[in-house]
Amino acid sequence: MNNSDTNITYQKEHNFLIISPAEDDIVYSDAVLIMVSLFNTPEIDINSVHIYFNNKDVTANAFISTGIVTYMPQQVDAGIKTFSITASTRNGETIPPLRHIISVLKK
Repeated sequence: MNNSDTNITYQKEHNFLIISPAEDDIVYSDAVLIMVSLFNTPEIDINSVHIYFNNKDVTANAFISTGIVTYMPQQVDAGIKTFSITASTRNGETIPPLRHIISVLKK
C-alpha cells in the first residue's frame, strides 16, 4: 500500500464515500481492506445493504453498521477485482449502486 491509503475518494454520482482503497491504488493480495462510509446516505436502510466482491455476494462476511461498511477478504488472487455495493433508503428508494475497481498485486 502507498501513502494515498489515507486519501478519500468521493463518488459524486453515488451516495457512498469510499475510504479504502483509494482510486488508482494498487494493494497487495494479503492486505485487501475495503471500507465505505455511509454517512452521506443518512436515510439508508442498513438491512438492505449488499456488497459484492468479483460479483460474489459477500454481505455475510462484511461488517455493516449505520456509519460504515468494512470487508476484508481472507484470500485474494492477484489481478483486477471489482467491488460493488447496493442499498435502499428506509422508504424503499434505491440508492444508485457503486462499482469500484481494485488492482491487486501478489505479495
